[in-house]
Amino acid sequence: PYIREFALKKGQSLDALREWAYTQGLLDGETLDLAVKPTEGGGTRGFHRVKSWRELEAAVENIFADRTSSGDPVEELVVQEFLSGEEFSVQTVTLRH
Repeated sequence: PYIREFALKKGQSLDALREWAYTQGLLDGETLDLAVKPTEGGGTRGFHRVKSWRELEAAVENIFADRTSSGDPVEELVVQEFLSGEEFSVQTVTLRH
């Protein structure tokens, strides 16, 4: 299994995104369940869970109006199917002698 995702660049039409969501079976009328986030950065900064096309449009607008953690404009975001379940975060440190 893999997470279905779509990359959207700033200024790109949402029509291609709508078609992708429809062909992937992720859009049922105006209902969906997607995760939207900037491609740069980490954690939950800029993360939006959307359940309607209107929420998706607002999330895209908000993300592209924001800046990255380094202060640069956000130029690309990713839209993924939302997967529910337990989330695990693992941090590691590797020492080499």
